[in-house]
Amino acid sequence: MPHTSTKNPVASAAVQESHDPQMAVAVSRARKRIRDGYYDRPEVRRTLAALILRHAVKNRLHERPSRPKSP
Repeated sequence: MPHTSTKNPVASAAVQESHDPQMAVAVSRARKRIRDGYYDRPEVRRTLAALILRHAVKNRLHERPSRPKSP
């Protein structure tokens, strides 16, 4: 699987400027896991893929406009 950069300069700046201590801890933990190769394990990739898809489907259902009923 090719490694592509997903670094977004706007999001990166927002994270770096965050004053929320919990966010800083979560970001540093995620960065450490990336360095350690934690997310390269197949079971972790499967879990993350399932969570992302579930979140996407949930948001898609809530954003879908309702159709007008036919007479």
